[in-house]
Amino acid sequence: MERFFRTGLRLSVVVTLLTAGLALAQEQNAPAADVARLSVIDKPAIYIGDFKQFITAPAHWTGRDWALAGGTLAATVVAYQYDYDVREHFVTDPGPADYHDAEDFLPVALMVGATWFTARRTGDDARFAETNAMVRAGVLSSVSSLVFKLGLGRERPGEGVERDEWWNGGRSMPSGHTALAFSVGTVFAESGTPKHRWVRRTLGYGLGVGMAWLRLNHDAHWFSDTVAGAALGVTTGHFVLRHDNPAARRAQVFATPIDGGVLIGFAVALDQ
Repeated sequence: MERFFRTGLRLSVVVTLLTAGLALAQEQNAPAADVARLSVIDKPAIYIGDFKQFITAPAHWTGRDWALAGGTLAATVVAYQYDYDVREHFVTDPGPADYHDAEDFLPVALMVGATWFTARRTGDDARFAETNAMVRAGVLSSVSSLVFKLGLGRERPGEGVERDEWWNGGRSMPSGHTALAFSVGTVFAESGTPKHRWVRRTLGYGLGVGMAWLRLNHDAHWFSDTVAGAALGVTTGHFVLRHDNPAARRAQVFATPIDGGVLIGFAVALDQ
């Protein structure tokens, strides 16, 4: 247990240092910004508008969107088939449930914090806008995750728990931590200048992958929960970016009932 905590803490420190270092390197000579003008923390109407548009967006999908959605469904089906195998790989000696929820939240908080600190240090509009987009994407992914959790009620893995135990009041599907990490990481990965794009994508999407690993290692979720969470996180991240920048990628989430459960997927399409 202590080893797991140290792993999460080290990941948090590395992500924070690299995030701040990269952002500072990009914005050393940035102009001053009006911080209040860019803040969305005190404007709940923005989040309400995001959520309304998010849940109604599938009505406007194109054929390409649906094709990408089908690919996501296929990936989710594959992940579902390996739920038991992946859990056996990570959990060799199950003990009392200890999901490390607060500890696993730390890497995401530090990435957002490092980006905000860089914005304050440089006074750059783009960095403040990036921080706000991270917050919006994180809120949207968290609310969406909660809606799915309440609706699906899947039981978390544990002694004697089957992967098909749905609608029992559980909170397993999707992984909210994974969704949050991928939503924030996606905004970080696709923001900034093209010069450091590969570094940003490595850090941003690496944050999501690392979070999924932590949640599996802590026996907090099934493998398919983390895949669904990743899909939801990438979707919400791109959704916020698309609304901030019309040239950004289009991405949405959907759920499809199947025998014994529900499949969650997402679609991402690039503007021509």
